[in-house]
Amino acid sequence: MSHYKNIILNKLLDKYEKSKSLYTKSNRRVILKANEIKEYNIEDYETKKVFHDVVQELKEEQLIDYLWQKHEKGNILQELWLNKENVKKAYEMINRIDVKKVNEVLQRLLEEYQFNQDWIERYRKDMLKSLAEKHKMSSLFPFQFAEDILKVLKEIDCGFKQEILKRVLSVKCFGNSKYFEQNIESIIVRIIKAYLLDRENYARYHNDEILLEVGISRYPEIFEFCGDLEYFIKNEKIECKKETMRKLC
Repeated sequence: MSHYKNIILNKLLDKYEKSKSLYTKSNRRVILKANEIKEYNIEDYETKKVFHDVVQELKEEQLIDYLWQKHEKGNILQELWLNKENVKKAYEMINRIDVKKVNEVLQRLLEEYQFNQDWIERYRKDMLKSLAEKHKMSSLFPFQFAEDILKVLKEIDCGFKQEILKRVLSVKCFGNSKYFEQNIESIIVRIIKAYLLDRENYARYHNDEILLEVGISRYPEIFEFCGDLEYFIKNEKIECKKETMRKLC
């Protein structure tokens, strides 16, 4: 029975979060048509009876109300609607985080950061704008990884034009050499493509090639050459000659 409670309340809260009722007072009901609930099987008497019992329980708890189909009272549901006076209780019953609180946390996080690189700062401002105007988080700034994303972007911002190994970056930000690759990499790549690069030109590029554009490399880059070579690192001259290389070998 609790399974049906979760389904009903989650579907109603999904609609509530997409409605104007989330941030403005509205007399319009947040309605869920019974035929939108695939788990509501009117052909199976036992399943239908259990579902009706759950609906009645939720009504008694003042979380929802409902309407039967015309001439089908007690047999087939027409629609259910959320009791907006008890929305907080609905969130608590199914252990769902209130979207308003999520948005407040995300907004506070974004306001704590400032970036020097224009494309990262533009991303930050766009995420703030989305929260302020649409009252929802972007797929480029998911709640569960929000702070992690900002940590990586800050590292990219501070290390502008300096190369860092992917696993070194992961340890530096999260204390785990594989965390970045397993959880954050795909989102960072999408952000880079959306705000820094030409999406069409980079559409077929591998993640490692995209990350290299902001100085994150998978392995140290190998530079192969033939013959004598002289190069400078911070005004220090380094010579690579055949005789020297033979001795090293």
